[in-house]
Amino acid sequence: MKDDRIELNCPACGVRLKLPSVAAGREARCPACQAVFPVRPAATGGRIGDVPTQPYVPAQSAAEPTSFPPQKEDPFAPPEVSGIENEASRGVSSNPYAPASAVWEPVKAVGDVVPTPVSIDEVANVGWRAFADNWLVLFLANLISSLASLPLVILNQVLMPVAEAAEVPEILPVLGAFTLTLVNMLISVWLTAGVLRMTIAAVRRQPVALCMVFSAFDAVPGLFGLSMLAFGSSFLAVLPFMLAVRVMGDAAPLFGFATILTVFVVSGLVTLRLWPVPLLVIDRRRGVLGSLTTAWAVTRSNRLTSFLMWLLTMGLAFLGYMLCCFGILLTLPLSYTIIASGFLLMCGEPVHVRTAARPRMIA
Repeated sequence: MKDDRIELNCPACGVRLKLPSVAAGREARCPACQAVFPVRPAATGGRIGDVPTQPYVPAQSAAEPTSFPPQKEDPFAPPEVSGIENEASRGVSSNPYAPASAVWEPVKAVGDVVPTPVSIDEVANVGWRAFADNWLVLFLANLISSLASLPLVILNQVLMPVAEAAEVPEILPVLGAFTLTLVNMLISVWLTAGVLRMTIAAVRRQPVALCMVFSAFDAVPGLFGLSMLAFGSSFLAVLPFMLAVRVMGDAAPLFGFATILTVFVVSGLVTLRLWPVPLLVIDRRRGVLGSLTTAWAVTRSNRLTSFLMWLLTMGLAFLGYMLCCFGILLTLPLSYTIIASGFLLMCGEPVHVRTAARPRMIA
């Protein structure tokens, strides 16, 4: 059977094509390069070799451009993109299977602090390792901090009956009790800051000594200022509600309960965002005002971890009080190491966990 098909090469890309004989005198489109060219009939009926061999240059057309971009040497190379933002610069995840909420946010360093999202597993693991390696010195440090205020409490209880028996003016016992309470507060802040500074050093795998309990006197003014700021903010927040309770009459108890609940929830949410503030001051990284903005940035991507840390430390405190209240001397250092671990990890500081070497099999 005679083959009436026309065989010719595409004048643009040179691909060998086979066309039916009815295509003679018409235009055809190359399936490889999409070039359009006229099909010239062969002189001898369309046999192979009858097509003229001179190159064909198609006419210019506005609808069909004839200039083709040069092909890349590497067919698997990615396309060259110029002047277009990539996905990372727009904050979009490059993973096509990521959920819609999985958006990459560029990390903005705040001075020497790089806010880093961490998991509660990592925080608990680092905290437990630090506690296990330094539990004795941390236990003794917390014991000193807890017992340091006991003499002032006893002194206050002794002076009050003495002042009443001596019939001194009533203002003097009040001033004496206020002074002893203030001194007791300052000593407690001083020693607690020292314990936390020592705990941070233990999490960093730095050498710790019991004398570090007394090393945080420089942080007392900042921490005392933060305490006064927190107290003043709470008072200003509660004051309008207290005034409203006085004028509401019978509805005052219900309104008062709602007020206490609202203040408790709001203060809890603020605490979850600003809990690294005292640690920034103790670690000599920030002042009082700078620690507020830095803590807010650090906890921005660690809201859930901060909440789980709070639950974990509250559970440890409850367990300590259940053990005849003496267990708190062990659970409190563990809570401090967990808090210090979360603080350092969320600030982007690498914390190396020392692990035990695995045994090797000998044949």
